[in-house]
Amino acid sequence: MSECLNDSDSESSLGFGRFEGQALDPSIAHLLGNVPSPENVPLRRRRRQVRLEDQEISKDGVDGRGNRVGISAARALKKMVTCREAFRATHGELPEVEIQPLKKGRIGKDVNEKLGEIAGIAEDRRASELPGTHPAWLLKRKETMAMSAVAFTNVAVTPTAQAPKALAARTTQPGQGDEARQGPTLMKLSSGLALGALACRRSMRTSRKAQAIDEKRFPVLSRSEAPLGVFPKMPKTVHPGVVTGQALKDLLNHAKENGYAIPAVNCVSSSSINACIEAARKMDAPIMIQFSAGGAQFYAGKGLDNTQFHAAIAGAVSGAYHVRAVAEQYGVPVILHTDHCAKKLLPWFDGLMEANDFLLQHIADIIAFYKVRALDPSGGFFQSFRIDGTKFNEDFRQIVSSARMVINFMLAGKLLKDPELLKIGKHGLEYLEKVHYVPEKQSYAFTVEKHKPKDMVEQAYGYAFVLAAHAAARTAGVTDSNAEVARVFDMLERKFWLPEKGAYLDTISAEGVVDNSYRGQNSNMHMCEALIEATGDVRYLDRAEVLAETFASTLAAKGGGFVWEHYTDYNKNDPSNIYRPWGFQPGHQIEWAKNLLNIHRHRPKFWMVNRAKELFDGAWTLSWDPVFGGLVYGFGPDRTWCDEEKYFWVQGESIATASLLYEATKDPIYVEKFVCLWQYCWEHWVDHEHGGWLCFKMSRDNKRMNDEKAIAGGKCDYHTLVSCVEALRPFVS
Repeated sequence: MSECLNDSDSESSLGFGRFEGQALDPSIAHLLGNVPSPENVPLRRRRRQVRLEDQEISKDGVDGRGNRVGISAARALKKMVTCREAFRATHGELPEVEIQPLKKGRIGKDVNEKLGEIAGIAEDRRASELPGTHPAWLLKRKETMAMSAVAFTNVAVTPTAQAPKALAARTTQPGQGDEARQGPTLMKLSSGLALGALACRRSMRTSRKAQAIDEKRFPVLSRSEAPLGVFPKMPKTVHPGVVTGQALKDLLNHAKENGYAIPAVNCVSSSSINACIEAARKMDAPIMIQFSAGGAQFYAGKGLDNTQFHAAIAGAVSGAYHVRAVAEQYGVPVILHTDHCAKKLLPWFDGLMEANDFLLQHIADIIAFYKVRALDPSGGFFQSFRIDGTKFNEDFRQIVSSARMVINFMLAGKLLKDPELLKIGKHGLEYLEKVHYVPEKQSYAFTVEKHKPKDMVEQAYGYAFVLAAHAAARTAGVTDSNAEVARVFDMLERKFWLPEKGAYLDTISAEGVVDNSYRGQNSNMHMCEALIEATGDVRYLDRAEVLAETFASTLAAKGGGFVWEHYTDYNKNDPSNIYRPWGFQPGHQIEWAKNLLNIHRHRPKFWMVNRAKELFDGAWTLSWDPVFGGLVYGFGPDRTWCDEEKYFWVQGESIATASLLYEATKDPIYVEKFVCLWQYCWEHWVDHEHGGWLCFKMSRDNKRMNDEKAIAGGKCDYHTLVSCVEALRPFVS
């Protein structure tokens, strides 16, 4: 575990990178990852640099000076000559580009074919009315934060003020200094151009109008319509990608009603999967991708031990991931299916079902602990339990737990199709409105003792979860109107909203006086979370987007790219405070990343995905414990840990965000981190005997500090259950 995904050497746009100080083309900077620069390659592996114009290459891969450069490299160079001439014809001279030839076989067939497509980009760009000027070059790699991922989008460089705001201080004209003239090597261009060509072709087809650079979206982030292929005669629920649930039923019924068959093909490799989906795209038709036990084992590799079908299970799951990653990009509806499963192969099928149902089962295990213990017949929920389920502090209720437990029961009831859970959730919602809410004050009590309001200080943090509880009840179908959501939102706007700040204030005294002594991000983060899924009303999503821009972009820029908790030295001597800790919280960076990704699902904007990656990757790099595993609680402005303890909610939220990042980017690194976190949590946090997660926090070496599983206002397994619900998004429709 100590070696699990330690990203201390990985590239990050927050300033930890191997490319700092190098001049890169912004069109491909985001694609380079950890590819080493020529300066970092040992001399014995470095090839001499050759200029593109000097290359005269024969069919045998010999250049004009009699040197063999390899047939693959030769073809790539020739195609790049064609690309260069095409760009010259449309846009004039380009900056000098130096290329590093590769040895034979280092450039694959697919890359070569995609490189050839770039020759047509100039014509597409002329038609799309993009400004026809030279590409801008970045001065430093560390300044690429929030850079657009769309390759070969030109930025006007004369004058610099015409460039988008995100780039205004980061662009330079070609020829200004040696760094500006330095071009990427062939290794970088071959990967960057191939992906860039695909990005340009698809974005040009979608829109022939120029767009602001921060609104551009790499096609892998497409959510609204297929990048390729349209199916106007299909049911509206049928979409590109893997279809499940109602979409699957509608597709099968459509095939039956219209008398056509859906071909099913057994696949044994990613190549066969790609070939089948490509054929379906060419025919504008849906397709089934199937896996047999033997074929799945072959997919994983015959070298793996298949005892108890382990290799076959791993191969089928891996193949399913691959289909989900590429089917949407082909623009084809795909049904995932298993081949005939003989009785002797049932353990293989059981393994697939277990892999598919893992998150659902964990949700069921968490809620089972509370289902039989939490309901107080006299009203509301018991909120404090020891690990074995024994209750303590039975008369005390805090509004955060009161609301979060409602959310838990509502979401679990809907997902597990259990009406009893929904009934319990409704019981808790009534307590919020009949006991926590005080009509004569038109406010909610933060705490309740023996069913009587106790602390009447109004906290935006608590109101955020009241709003989320009503939204969850509406989503689960327990309430049939949006009226209660609207009422709570209007209260928040009236009491807490600061329009000039683009944020909510935190505290109002019991006497109704605004407390201006404290401003923080935590309540705003949870307000953003609650508003995203409220009812689908545009005004809630508008407010969530404003909050995300305020905290995750504007204010984070003043914190070195991270979201600061208080913007003062508030609680400097208390970095372990539950609600208002000092410093930077890795968990809160990751929760903001989750909020950005969820807003992006409704309103796709590339900057949100890019920013989410920066927050998640940066927090992971600085807070993952390489010795004991898990993410620590906090770090200071000097990027050193200020609290090395482990908190349950930090791990849970990170699991959800890793899953959502995989959904948004299809980058397998987030699957690896998802699995890495689960392995750590499964070993140290999950209570395999009683259900739920063991405790609120542990020491750095993963030792419990007490036997308290749930604490009023602190832990009711809201973060863990909801994170499982969020993590399911990439796998269900």
